[in-house]
Amino acid sequence: MVQTVNGIIAGEDGRPPGSDVEMEEFRRVAEESRNIIIGRTSYESMARLGVFEDGHYRGSEVIVVSRGGDIRGFKTVDSPAAAVEHVRSQGYERAHVAGGGVIAAAFLEEDLIDEIWVDIEPKIISRGINFVDAQVADLQVDMKLIEQKMISEGVIQLRYEVVK
Repeated sequence: MVQTVNGIIAGEDGRPPGSDVEMEEFRRVAEESRNIIIGRTSYESMARLGVFEDGHYRGSEVIVVSRGGDIRGFKTVDSPAAAVEHVRSQGYERAHVAGGGVIAAAFLEEDLIDEIWVDIEPKIISRGINFVDAQVADLQVDMKLIEQKMISEGVIQLRYEVVK
């Protein structure tokens, strides 16, 4: 998930702070996993940008976690556990939970995350959506850094294992 230095994953307008290079990294991971799991707010933001085609993002199945009813043309589930079950039933090797803050908190609260990948953009945005929505869950998650790399000038990718 892309975030600013201060942990914001999207501005108040719903747009992520990612650069073109970071967006290419997102596309690569989505294509590799063959799926992305997002919440309804992230779905609506991405739909406004016109990035979906026939329920897919660049050939990867889009799974929307929402209690607000089905979204025509997309696999819609009502919980993180249902999203993981769908991913398993389709034979995907891993689930790509792509956001936003409510979904990140819900998956962490249900202990369904093994790794967290964070791309840190060299920006500060004072208002927006936090990496984990504190209104959803009161969390403390311990992690172990397993990889770090520079993916472009000033953008660092950190890969963590969630300590169980």
